[in-house]
Amino acid sequence: MPKTTIPIETLITDLHGADWQKRYDAARLLGQSRDPRAVDALLPDLQDEDWKVRRNAVQALGALKSPRALEPLMEALKDRVATVRERAAVGLGRIKDPRALPALIEALMEEDKKSRIHFNEGA
Repeated sequence: MPKTTIPIETLITDLHGADWQKRYDAARLLGQSRDPRAVDALLPDLQDEDWKVRRNAVQALGALKSPRALEPLMEALKDRVATVRERAAVGLGRIKDPRALPALIEALMEEDKKSRIHFNEGA
């Protein structure tokens, strides 16, 4: 992933603006920035109402590999949207902190339970 040339201040402004498309793009580009200031800017967006913004924020935090994102990404494993949960798991894998293992195992068991429920409902 190439590093972005857009100033981080511009991306942070877009990230916290009203336009969801700009928030979505800014979250993605902040992950490419490799700038440690992006972590603090992205953390509140894990609670964004738009799942696409949450997904990109989770993915960006994983790309930044910051230990400060460990707890928030573990919490994102419980997001109501599967794509956000999946990206959180990938992000935790990139951070490579063994403290994430119990949360990852629990999330995997939850996903398995949900899969069985959907399978049984369709049968």
